Amino acid sequence: MALACLAARSVVRQAVKIRTGFGLATRCQSTVQVVFITPQGERIKATGEKGSTVLEVALDHGVDIEGACGGECACSTCHVIVQDQAKFDMLPPIELEEEDMLDLAAELEDTSRLCCQIVLKP
Repeated sequence: MALACLAARSVVRQAVKIRTGFGLATRCQSTVQVVFITPQGERIKATGEKGSTVLEVALDHGVDIEGACGGECACSTCHVIVQDQAKFDMLPPIELEEEDMLDLAAELEDTSRLCCQIVLKP
């Protein structure tokens, strides 16, 4: 199973969906599967180590997402929209700093997050 998100590109503000197994792995697993879905519908399957951010996994697997601030929660170029509400609800609560950055993002949804702030956990 996987978590789905939309990530907005800073230049064209298009969304990229991602699905991960965030929170669904067993305790003995050290990796989490992530599926990125581009605005064109292409699916990019990736695996991330627990403790990595979704942004790090995206960049490691050639997903077209910017992350201009280097994952410091100082921009909104790694904006994602979690596609599955139940999986979105599994994420830690959004912090004020991230919420402020999301206010700058295009195509905001109820399940929007910055993927630099989503840490993979088994």
